[in-house]
Amino acid sequence: FKPDIIGFTSTSFEFKRSNQIAGYLKENGIKVPIILGGVHSTIAPHEFNGSNFDAFVVGDGEIVFSEIAQGKLEPRGIIAGTPVDDINELPMADWDLLDMTTILNTKNGWLNLPLSRGCPYKCTFCGVPRIHEAKNYYIVRRKQVDKIMEELLYLVGKFPVKVFNFDDDLFTLNYKWLMDFTSAYKENIYDIYKIKYVIESRLDTLVDATAKALADSGCREIQFGLETGSQKLLDFVKKQLDYQKIIKGFGLCKKYGISSYAYIILGIPGEDEDTLNETVSLIANVKPNLIRPTFLIPVKGTDLY
Repeated sequence: FKPDIIGFTSTSFEFKRSNQIAGYLKENGIKVPIILGGVHSTIAPHEFNGSNFDAFVVGDGEIVFSEIAQGKLEPRGIIAGTPVDDINELPMADWDLLDMTTILNTKNGWLNLPLSRGCPYKCTFCGVPRIHEAKNYYIVRRKQVDKIMEELLYLVGKFPVKVFNFDDDLFTLNYKWLMDFTSAYKENIYDIYKIKYVIESRLDTLVDATAKALADSGCREIQFGLETGSQKLLDFVKKQLDYQKIIKGFGLCKKYGISSYAYIILGIPGEDEDTLNETVSLIANVKPNLIRPTFLIPVKGTDLY
């Protein structure tokens, strides 16, 4: 295997390790360009200097990486990505390039893929607002439902997928798109192949009609960023969420038999015994099926950092 280019994608948490691997490759005689794209290069491009990478790509990388591969663009320094206004114009991923057997076996048949890019909210602990700013691009872009079905049908026809895990930051943002998607998924995937799916959502974007449509089309789990039971801390991180919306969102999951998954952040500035007790009380009230508590680690580039 003799690549002409080596590309990495990395979050800020992964950057140290990615940089070490790039250095290891160079120390062992690899001469081809090594390029970093993804979240970290977009929100922290200043860390290119002193790194082991030949280039950082900031923002959407599909067009500029293609130009690099074709020899039209020098892979050196900080390269501004070309925004993809319509992600439907991008070709379907070449899944045959991946070891799908190993991927699916490792993840018990779960396959991750995103159907949209972006989120309009500005939670202070999240890197997405900084990504929008770095790209100077503030709209949420999503794939058309017919394009999605084309790709999903290809995947289920070729690989033993058991569950689709849609990696969108906010799957339930657009009501019309969501209703079109659930209808098409039910008809083309769930009713035929019985393959369920998992999404991420905000509790205040779920309404009765969409919850029912999600359940009927095979949505097995919705993952919510609950973060904390303290309204004071929710306001501090600009979550734009209140107690009644939280109760309603989890209630709709129970009503339609969708498993709910709650992300909890411990250690938000201002956290104390009272706010922790508020979180415990709220969790006891809404009773999510799964809880994932994590300690706050501020991400570089975020308002909270």
